[in-house]
Amino acid sequence: NGTHITEAVTMDLLRKLARRYRKEFPGLKFRVSRKPLSQNLGLTGLRCKDGIFIIEIDDKASDQATWLSHEIAHAISWHLDPPDQPHGPAFWNAWQKTWAIYELFCDEVNK
Repeated sequence: NGTHITEAVTMDLLRKLARRYRKEFPGLKFRVSRKPLSQNLGLTGLRCKDGIFIIEIDDKASDQATWLSHEIAHAISWHLDPPDQPHGPAFWNAWQKTWAIYELFCDEVNK
């Protein structure tokens, strides 16, 4: 079934991209899961007991890797922007970095 192939490819790409972000940001500890999200395409939370960011990506989103880039930027800027401004200046600075890594990753994957 073509759906399973697409699903497997999506999961593999997300794993590889997550590995790339771990390499580029070695101090950033995070876990990524794909699950149905009713209101958002991606969510990031901080697990206080161990300081690991929990990133959830909507399993129905067609652009899951781009959402991973967005959510990694939230994790990077978590303590830098005020809580009422999750898309503040620190987020956008982090997102420029995560997006550049994502674009390079896409170029490498599509060779």
